[in-house]
Amino acid sequence: MPWAKKILWFCLTGLAVLPAAGCVETAVMYHGNAVSPVYVVTLQENAPVDGRWETFDLIIDYEAIRDGDVLEIKGQAVLSQHYQIVYDRVRYLIVYLFFVDETARVLETIDFVDNLGGSPDDILKFAKYYKIPPGTTGISFGYSGKVMDWESMNSFYLLPL
Repeated sequence: MPWAKKILWFCLTGLAVLPAAGCVETAVMYHGNAVSPVYVVTLQENAPVDGRWETFDLIIDYEAIRDGDVLEIKGQAVLSQHYQIVYDRVRYLIVYLFFVDETARVLETIDFVDNLGGSPDDILKFAKYYKIPPGTTGISFGYSGKVMDWESMNSFYLLPL
């Protein structure tokens, strides 16, 4: 039964290719999409920038400095009190760093900070260096996460879709 072998081969090939179909390199995720200008932090050569980037879901306190084509950034991220009070566990939280141009379009995406299976009140500290892509005038952040308690689960995100 050669047709049965062909069908089996076709099914196995399809299953082997399926996982690769959803894979996109993090650096090109959201490439060309615009972030809200409200959330853009402007970078200038050797001019330290510090501040608080805050949404309903997440608070990031940061210090950043651009030195040529290198960004040094340090600080901490934490979920807002809403999640700390209402939910017991973080299923996952991925915080992204976006390098953006003068029109707030994403040039490159970095998987910046992760919290997998932690507590909603975990403080996620970071101190990192990144090569800045050409054309970068600022940075922004984004995130995707899911929290849970005994009775419910809640997904949240802020991404340049």
